Amino acid sequence: MKKWTTIFLLFLGQINFAQNCNIPTAPGLTCQTAPLLCVLDGYCSKTVNSNPQAAPNSFCGQIENAHWLRFVAGSTSLSLQVSPSNCSIGLQGHIYYTSNCVNYTAVSNCYDQTGVADFVLTAPNLIVGEIYTILLDGKGGDVCDYELSVLEGEIGMPEMADVGLPFSFCPGEIPILDGTASESGTNIVYAWTTNDGNILNGANSMIAQIDEAGTYFLEVRDTLAGCIDMDSVVVGIFDAPIALLETPEILNCETNMVVTLNATNSTVFPSVEIQWSDANGNILPGTDLTLEVMSGGEFFIELFDTNTGCSDMASVTVTADLNTPIANAGSNAELNCVTTQIQIDATASSTGNNFTYQWTTDTGNFLSGANSLNPVINEAGTYSLTILNTENGCESTDEVVITLNEAVPEDAMIEIEKPCFGENQGNIFITDVMGGNPPYSYSIDNNLFTENPNFRNIAIGEYTLTIRDKIGCEWSTDISISSLEEFVLDIGVDREIHLGDSFQIKAATNRFVDELNQILWSPDTTLSCNDCLQPWASPLASTVYHLRLVDENGCTATDQFTVLVDETPRVYFPNIFSPNGDGVNDFLYPHAGAEVAEVIDFQVFNRWGSLLFSRNRFLPNDANSGWDGSFKGKLVDTGVVVFVARV
Repeated sequence: MKKWTTIFLLFLGQINFAQNCNIPTAPGLTCQTAPLLCVLDGYCSKTVNSNPQAAPNSFCGQIENAHWLRFVAGSTSLSLQVSPSNCSIGLQGHIYYTSNCVNYTAVSNCYDQTGVADFVLTAPNLIVGEIYTILLDGKGGDVCDYELSVLEGEIGMPEMADVGLPFSFCPGEIPILDGTASESGTNIVYAWTTNDGNILNGANSMIAQIDEAGTYFLEVRDTLAGCIDMDSVVVGIFDAPIALLETPEILNCETNMVVTLNATNSTVFPSVEIQWSDANGNILPGTDLTLEVMSGGEFFIELFDTNTGCSDMASVTVTADLNTPIANAGSNAELNCVTTQIQIDATASSTGNNFTYQWTTDTGNFLSGANSLNPVINEAGTYSLTILNTENGCESTDEVVITLNEAVPEDAMIEIEKPCFGENQGNIFITDVMGGNPPYSYSIDNNLFTENPNFRNIAIGEYTLTIRDKIGCEWSTDISISSLEEFVLDIGVDREIHLGDSFQIKAATNRFVDELNQILWSPDTTLSCNDCLQPWASPLASTVYHLRLVDENGCTATDQFTVLVDETPRVYFPNIFSPNGDGVNDFLYPHAGAEVAEVIDFQVFNRWGSLLFSRNRFLPNDANSGWDGSFKGKLVDTGVVVFVARV
């Protein structure tokens, strides 16, 4: 709890002061700049010339050259004597409460002087600890020296020191005293003191370091306003756990490789947590004051009080006299078609006259050396090596796994491209290998192996293909390369046709159609199809037809023949017809070959030149388009007629 400090000053005799005796600081020229003074008794100054401003509503006059001061009430009433001098009219004075220098509440009488003389401002209802404002003004612009005297009442001190709440710290810590919540400024000084504690450093700053419990006081002094405030804080020290570890036994095989760490003499209580760790900082399982360890080295126990955060740590070193042998059974390996027995290499293990070696296996088999570091085996299995140090009874075990790889090449997908008839080089392609261990290599002479599974431009003959996998297992098969049968093609002999005729070409070959990859006629514009073996041909002029076949093996066959076209048009007319309606020879019309496309016009005349019948634009060989022997609906007499046709 803060307490206000009241200062009593006793002045003996007459005080002489200069006109500008602004001690400890000059008054404010406005309400906003009024300094806070902790000593009013004996304060003196001189009003300025011309400082007009708006006066509070309750002020008994106008403001021409005001001075403003502030103070903290140390009592509920105050009588303040103002003694002006060295002026002709005098001063005006009033005491206010204001929180913003805008709204003012008068707390004293307002004195309006008519002559230079002492006067008293009386404030009867003050609130202790509240800040109040004094306004002094030279009446009518008068410039006066003045001095203040406290006749009754007390001036309080502002709350400037704040050191926070009491706290405690753990043994061994260096806590700080924090006064940063106190008043600050260039005119503020600090002083930490204690009667029962110890300040390490920072006694004259906001923050100080301590190392003992006690009561600490912070005095905050405003050197400008003469204000002093003090606050205190009680600092305690927690009861902390104490960690104690006994010296452990020596770790060896005779103690079964286990040593118990004992911290039961430590000081603990219910809120203390226990944590064990090794020299690498690894947290060890165990929350009791004893812990079993199976290795040498330094070990730590930390006791942590969850209520206070205080902790203590102790360590102990476990000496290990183990000389445990190193057992290294070697690297895993495999038996296969190439490697049928293996000598295990365990020479990375401990060696010396004080070590013995013993191998065991589950499904394997030893050929020799079961009591050495290099046994020879010929069966798959797990092989375990146990090494015993005969001097201290310590032993170590390691194992190696020997597997059996039974995968060998067993078969292959092989494509053989035979050369066409008349050629002597083919190709061998291995598209897949069954069994074995890839990658594979290939040979057709059992000498030179390659990773390329394709053998191109191989001469006709007999070969042995050998496939070898990555561990050397092989599979072989015999391959024969021979030429394909002769590719035969015959599209017939040369022939002659009339213009407009069509005929079917019947190409003959010793390949099935589904064995042909390409059928190519040239030219093909007068053929019914260009990708069949028996197209219909309708040439309009003599043509040499070529046919090229490509089979599924890439072999080709070609043939050609010539078609001669007789382009003379064929048009025929009967020299007699009988239009008697018996359905036989009843019409006279043009007969033509396929090369005639249209009858342009057809006319029939009697022997005297009279037109009996006429028809234009019709197809030949159409009886219904011919003359039925009539003229104007009646059959003409039997006789000779004349006809003209243009086709």
